[in-house]
Amino acid sequence: MKLLRKLIIFLLLVILGAWFLVTPSQTINHKNQLKNLQGADISQYMGRALTHAALSTQGATSELTLSQDEFNAVLKNTLRTAPNASILLNGSYELKDGYILVKLPYQIFGLLTTQIELELVVTLRDQVLSVEVDKARIGKIPLLKTWVEQLIKDSIQKIPTASVSKTSIQLPLPKTASLLRSIQIRSNQLTLGVVVDQEDLLSLGLSALLGENARF
Repeated sequence: MKLLRKLIIFLLLVILGAWFLVTPSQTINHKNQLKNLQGADISQYMGRALTHAALSTQGATSELTLSQDEFNAVLKNTLRTAPNASILLNGSYELKDGYILVKLPYQIFGLLTTQIELELVVTLRDQVLSVEVDKARIGKIPLLKTWVEQLIKDSIQKIPTASVSKTSIQLPLPKTASLLRSIQIRSNQLTLGVVVDQEDLLSLGLSALLGENARF
């Protein structure tokens, strides 16, 4: 009888310990889930960048800084048609100093809801967007890199242009995004380096340079 009691206590301790480890320190705030936020196209903000662009015979160079709210709006608009959009839109995306903190709900055996947290370092070089998973955990448990690699491979199967190198995803930018030349992430803001060639600049017209409500 004593042995049975000890076994039950041991099992309860194991269950409670496991529950504690998979429970995240900070859960996703319902208000911050992407699905509950307003979406917007990045073109709504491009006129703002062109108002202080440096002009030359080759075109114009400038920077566009997006606040946390603006970043979320553009991200929502972008992810609406992405593979696994329903999963991605359930998450939250927070701009930190040098990385993006991603929180995604996750169910274990369909019984316990926890979340996966990813710290993503995003860089842009030669028109290839690189997304590196710097840290990953489920609840409070750090994830092995081999598990992260498999998670990445599974998540991009439906993206034919994407490639994987260990825990990094490379995404060549489409021609419509060829104006982006750099990305810098700071706390609560994202800064994009923008280059507009002469032909595209002329197509925008003077109103894009002078009007805050210009469309890109």
